[in-house]
Amino acid sequence: TGLLISSKSKGRDVEAFQMSRNKRKTLPALWGGILLFLGYWFFLFPMGSTMVYIATDEGLASSGRSSVAFAWHQKLSGRYESYAENRVKSGVAADIPYYNISGTEWPLFGSVFYLWSTVELQKTWEADPSGSAVSPKEYAAGAIEAATALVLDPIHATWVKKHWGEDYMNRENVFYRMLVMSAIIAHHELTGSEKHFDLLREQTVSFSAELDASPHGLLDDYPHQCFPGDVLAALAAIQRADRILATNHSKERSRAIRGFEGALVGPLELPPYAANARTGRPFDPSRGCSNSYQCTFGPEVWLERGTGWYRTYVEHFWQQNALVAGFREFPHGFGEEWYFDVDAGPVINGLGSAASAFGLAAARSNNDYARAYPLATQMVVASWPLPNGALLVPRLISDRKHAPHLGEASILFQLSRQPIAGIDAASGTFNTRLPGSVWLTWLAQLAIGGWLVWRGSLRWKRFFSQ
Repeated sequence: TGLLISSKSKGRDVEAFQMSRNKRKTLPALWGGILLFLGYWFFLFPMGSTMVYIATDEGLASSGRSSVAFAWHQKLSGRYESYAENRVKSGVAADIPYYNISGTEWPLFGSVFYLWSTVELQKTWEADPSGSAVSPKEYAAGAIEAATALVLDPIHATWVKKHWGEDYMNRENVFYRMLVMSAIIAHHELTGSEKHFDLLREQTVSFSAELDASPHGLLDDYPHQCFPGDVLAALAAIQRADRILATNHSKERSRAIRGFEGALVGPLELPPYAANARTGRPFDPSRGCSNSYQCTFGPEVWLERGTGWYRTYVEHFWQQNALVAGFREFPHGFGEEWYFDVDAGPVINGLGSAASAFGLAAARSNNDYARAYPLATQMVVASWPLPNGALLVPRLISDRKHAPHLGEASILFQLSRQPIAGIDAASGTFNTRLPGSVWLTWLAQLAIGGWLVWRGSLRWKRFFSQ
């Protein structure tokens, strides 16, 4: 009996030893695979793909077809369709506090960014369909419908109802009403449908009349919060609506210029970041985050005035050195060099993150590729594309629960924007020299990704040699 027990014990010891030996051989191989995956997925692929895009994409340096914009739009469209459909079905927007900006505003703003970019890419495709057999409005048909439905969903208006009451569609509420008009216009331009025309006509008429009757050509986004940039975007939407509805609000648009001149504009003659709609006085002076937005839509509404704003913006806010290029949040010699708020984002050594990101759309709208090119290359590299089509950094800075694709849709809007009709090429010498930050990012990706792949390869080599 003792010998039998001893024999069984030895057998268990041998089995345990063999299992331990196999585990010691398998774990390094497993870790090796993880290191190889991390190195390729998060570092080498982003580096390689952005290098190819920047080297071959003529649309980054001109108004031509942008291969990166088309590629990223195709990859996002299916995801955006699923996101928008599921969000509307869930009804989650009914329970979000009205002060939760990312939960209330971002889903709608992201959907309009997506629709705006789809319209621009469709126009580019129609001018040059050689790059794709299927047009954006075809492969993105489901996403177009889903994004429009989200913007027009009454549940997604819950937060503005809390601000303005049941009369929210007929009283100020500039930002939300601008998004509604913009979504309907984009939907029609992409599908030809007129099913939302009654709402669009009602909004263009009521908004134009209310703005015309306002004391200073300004209306509030929220009670006692007026952002002139949103008034500009609404005027641009009404101008586009006039073309498809065969209506004419040019007289009201002309009178609305009073909200963007005189005492309101300040010493630089640029519209303020925020204003008091009742007094016609600036509440917060001109800033980069608002200038980039206003210089995108301003030339569309008032060509000469808008392009003049952009030239002044470049003169007082553009900052470029060997490492980085972008727009400042505050003009040279004024304001803080290091700063942060929800609209400006991080301000680093004077450069505003939001000002520079939205500055790409402003530069492209004003046909200024001398500045659009460095901004675009920085944006492409900083987006950090992954093999599954996701853009890592935009995902990280978006609201994962409520608006996971806002950053990606915003980037598509910047990259797809085309020059406003009637704008001549901006003066200045154009060169395609890449900012140093682009090279440094690639170098860091190569170093980290290469090291991870090298360490993972050593572990696998050790495993297969045993």
